[in-house]
Amino acid sequence: MLDVLLLRRTLARSPVRWVMHMSMFYGFLVLAALSGISLLLDIVEHYNLAGYGHEAVMAKDMMALPFDIFGYLLLIGATIAISRRILIKFVRDNTTAYDALLIGSVFLITVTGFYAEWMRGNSFLVGDMFEYSIYAPHFALIHTLLALGLFAFILPWSKYIHVIATPMTLIANRGGE
Repeated sequence: MLDVLLLRRTLARSPVRWVMHMSMFYGFLVLAALSGISLLLDIVEHYNLAGYGHEAVMAKDMMALPFDIFGYLLLIGATIAISRRILIKFVRDNTTAYDALLIGSVFLITVTGFYAEWMRGNSFLVGDMFEYSIYAPHFALIHTLLALGLFAFILPWSKYIHVIATPMTLIANRGGE
């Protein structure tokens, strides 16, 4: 289980790759969970389910900091991945256009997520600098469609399936290959 949660095998191979993978793994994992919770809170707020609309707004406000922290964590991981492909000759020589598209997509989705949050005034670190922009819903929709497109239509048929397959294989084999 520690091989899955701490990526010990990756750490043994390369500390830089370990930081990259940990940042991207936990950034994705937590942002996906927070997005699901945020969707539920949006529904509760919009329909004022059981009279908890106000509490849903307060809960969403408290989620701004975790969204920022894990968003920056994902951004760090994607930046390391791009940097390795630009700066390290061996990695650059073995990078295909397919790899560049996938890493570039992750980076783009992360940046559009930040921009959508900034425009909505939900960013803890930036605050309400861009709050109430009339374009905020449009950027949120672009971010959502890009994220769903990558993770629903591309991930299952790409090499990114290792995000799901490798942990399941390690758990099923109790740490073995």
